[in-house]
Order: sequence, then C-alpha cells, then structure tokens
Amino acid sequence: GSDGRLFPWGHTDVMDSTPGPGHDAVRIGEHPRGNSPFGLRDMVGNVWQYTDSFRDEHTRSVLLRGSSRYQPKVSEKFPSRAQSLNWYFPPARELNKHSKYFLMSNSYERAGTLGFRCAADVHGGAPGPYHYRQFDIEFV
Repeated sequence: GSDGRLFPWGHTDVMDSTPGPGHDAVRIGEHPRGNSPFGLRDMVGNVWQYTDSFRDEHTRSVLLRGSSRYQPKVSEKFPSRAQSLNWYFPPARELNKHSKYFLMSNSYERAGTLGFRCAADVHGGAPGPYHYRQFDIEFV
C-alpha cells in the first residue's frame, strides 16, 4: 500500500499472523491476525505469490512475494549458517522483498509452494478496496 507498511497487517511482525513451517498450503483465513486492513487474507507465509513475469533473450522468470510454508532442512551433520539452509527461496515476508524464480520450460514448471490470486471487484458492489466491508464473500 501507499502507507509504507512492512507487512500486510502493519509495520511490525506479529506472532501467529502466518502459518508455521510445513509442506502443504493451509486454508485461507486460518490466521486472522495476518489480515490486511483492506480485507486481504494470508498474503504472507502460505505460498509464494506469483506477481509478475519477465523475459530477456536468454531467460524467463517470475517475481514472487510473500514466502511459503516450505522451509527445507538439511542434515544435522551438515554445518551451515541458518540463512544458507534455504538458499533457493530465502524467506521474503516483508512487502519490500521479493524472490525470482527461473522458468526452465513449459512442461517443467510445477511447484507446490507457488500460487497466485485472482482479484476483482464484486459485481454490482462498491468499487474496491471498500467492497469487502459491505459483503462477506469468500472464494475457496
């Protein structure tokens, strides 16, 4: 948003605002402390949000935001600093951070940790972002 918030819900990280580490996405709405004041839910920590794509003459990539639940673990016998444990997708929970995912081929692009959102104003409702206050609509 234009107010400079660092997280969807405000300026500081809030405990229990996002799902804990795991392998599968959780149902939207299970962490209400992570809601934005605009009515958006679970924008951080569930799955990486596919927000943009770009290409040049050599590569194709997508821009990801929000981090995911998946946090790979290495063997306890492998000495490593905490940040390097998740070298491929280091967490980027803050709104001013992102990650880049290289696309290899159309038939190879699968990842259970990536998602995207479809957003639109409610037909016949007030123009966004205020329509969420008038209607309790949840798309699942």
